Amino acid sequence: MELAKDICNGGSVSTCAEVAEKNAPLCMQEKSVLVTDFVDLNSLTPKPAGIVMGEVMRSALNSVCGYNIQQAELSKYFTLNEKGLGVLTRNNLLIRQDEVKKDFIVGTYSQSPDKLMIFVKKFDLTTGKITKMSSKEITFTCSDNKITYKVY
Repeated sequence: MELAKDICNGGSVSTCAEVAEKNAPLCMQEKSVLVTDFVDLNSLTPKPAGIVMGEVMRSALNSVCGYNIQQAELSKYFTLNEKGLGVLTRNNLLIRQDEVKKDFIVGTYSQSPDKLMIFVKKFDLTTGKITKMSSKEITFTCSDNKITYKVY
């Protein structure tokens, strides 16, 4: 939820219902975004954890921002490798559909035994520029048979 708040409205409200109560025009029911599954930065693949993170992000963006969520098979058009995000077509009309208003959201993560780092970027589809970024770091500790975590 925190990452979705950062991406859609800077974290100023919790949900679309809260926005409606404040008569603020932040929830965008007419806006559609593409959201990818999250990929592991080490393998550059959406492992099971990345698929779950993508689903959670889609749900949070819908409930927090009011976005209409589109899920598309982007591997036809994009690749992620050690050089970054690359477009696999020169014909931007193939990826810029009428129902996609402007944005797509890409998530990546890096996991170690005691830490999970999650990164989310919102791109403008027409320019390819990053319009918003957010990240969270979660650290894990284990003591007395209890696992505790902190989110930064």
